[in-house]
Amino acid sequence: MFAKETQARGDKLELVNKILSFGIKRQYYWLIVTCCIIAIAVIEGQIILAGTVMYHKYGTWKPLVPYITTSAIAQSGCIGLFIICRFIHKLKHMLDTITTNSNRLPIQDILFENTIRKQAINMKR
Repeated sequence: MFAKETQARGDKLELVNKILSFGIKRQYYWLIVTCCIIAIAVIEGQIILAGTVMYHKYGTWKPLVPYITTSAIAQSGCIGLFIICRFIHKLKHMLDTITTNSNRLPIQDILFENTIRKQAINMKR
C-alpha cells in the first residue's frame, strides 16, 4: 500500500529537477556557462557602450547617472548567475534529497487534515 501511495502522489518538483539535472551533466555544463557569459556581456556591454556614446555626445558625466545606476543594479543579477552556475549541483542534490524523503513519508490522514482545516477556519473568525 505504501508503494502505491508514493506512486499516486507523483513528483511535483519533476520539472525543476529536470532543469537542474540538465545543468549538471558534463556535456551540457559548458552551455550554461556560455549562456551566463553571453548574458553578462549583453547586460554590461550595452551599459558601457551607451555610457561611452553619451559621454562623447554631451561631453559630461551627468547623463550617465541612469546608466551607472542600471549598471549597479545589473551587477547583482550577474553575481546571481555566477552563484547559480557554481552551486547548481548542490541545488540538485538538495532537491533529490527532499524528493526522496518526501516520497518515503506516508500521506497524512484525511481526517487529521480536515480537523486542522476546521481549526484554522475557526481561528480566523
